[in-house]
Amino acid sequence: MSRIWFQKHTVVGRNPWLDEGYEQHARDVLGDRADVEFHALPAEVYETKMPADHVRYGQLEVFFSWYFAERAVEAERRGYSAYVIGTSQDTGLAAARSLVSIPVVGYGQATFDFLRTQGLRFGIIGFVPALEEALRHNQTHYGCAEEVDRLRTLFAPAITRP
Repeated sequence: MSRIWFQKHTVVGRNPWLDEGYEQHARDVLGDRADVEFHALPAEVYETKMPADHVRYGQLEVFFSWYFAERAVEAERRGYSAYVIGTSQDTGLAAARSLVSIPVVGYGQATFDFLRTQGLRFGIIGFVPALEEALRHNQTHYGCAEEVDRLRTLFAPAITRP
């Protein structure tokens, strides 16, 4: 059975609904065809429910990128079949792909690519205004800027605040 390392951009337990949602979705989609193991950021990285207040700073995002890339190396070393970056801005995707030979899937790129195969224009709804620049960059980098109708950010204090 394939083992997939899913690297989250959150800390386990801070948003139980999110933890449970990831696990349920993996069971619903994959059943027993693959074993998805969810890995999170260390609790010491940030104290809020979500890292939304931190990812707006470029240098911190660089640290996150290298952390995610290093986790891909660890996944390959431990014998995982694939590595998934579970954040819409695909933090560390290029670096991770350059360091390992196992497949590395970016949540954002996979979503954009799937939507493009449907021949539809689509919109993006986010909840972290500071990530808009990264998402717009990815739209262009992934070649789907023309298919994106709108990118909007919802104010979601219940999700992004302690």
